[in-house]
Amino acid sequence: MVAKHYTSENVVARGVTFEAYMQDFAADFAEWVQGDVIKMSPVTVEHDGLFQFIIRLLRDYLDETDEGILRVAPFVMKITPSSPAREPDLQIILKERTDIVERTMTAGAADIVIEIVSEESEARDTETKFAEYQAGGVREYWLLNPLNKASGFYRLNNDGVYELVELADGIFHSAVLPRFQLDTRLLWQSPLPNGKQITALVDAMLNM
Repeated sequence: MVAKHYTSENVVARGVTFEAYMQDFAADFAEWVQGDVIKMSPVTVEHDGLFQFIIRLLRDYLDETDEGILRVAPFVMKITPSSPAREPDLQIILKERTDIVERTMTAGAADIVIEIVSEESEARDTETKFAEYQAGGVREYWLLNPLNKASGFYRLNNDGVYELVELADGIFHSAVLPRFQLDTRLLWQSPLPNGKQITALVDAMLNM
């Protein structure tokens, strides 16, 4: 049974089939859990700024390395036929696994999922989705929280359990994307890095 970390105010429809959800609701930033369609709350300026920065950083990195593809909300991820349909903020699927990416959804576990926490989504992101992504085999789960300016990077161990990645000097090194690294202090600076600065960050990663 999936824990329902949402309120009745978020539910816009009940008793909806997955097929009806994909046709009528998925494009409008909504998720599907046991027949309930849950509308996501509007994002804040801080959430959107971080979202745009991470998109640009990852797209530039993946364009250079060709290691995988990036999909962003409201693109659906449904790990198994019986699992909820989620719309992660960002998901990365490695090149050798892109056969799981269909026209309108990822039919399986992305290799990396990134969620940017909001007040409305905190319990869902840190508890419900954490458990779903761990059980479903998402290899890395990045949780970025503008509410308290904190980040947590979780990696599946050999027992299929998420372990918090220890950061040296605040630097995260991905095991899924071998050359990707991120100084987490950048996530909370204002303004966030711009286009040329992001290009320089990616160049530095690839030339280390």
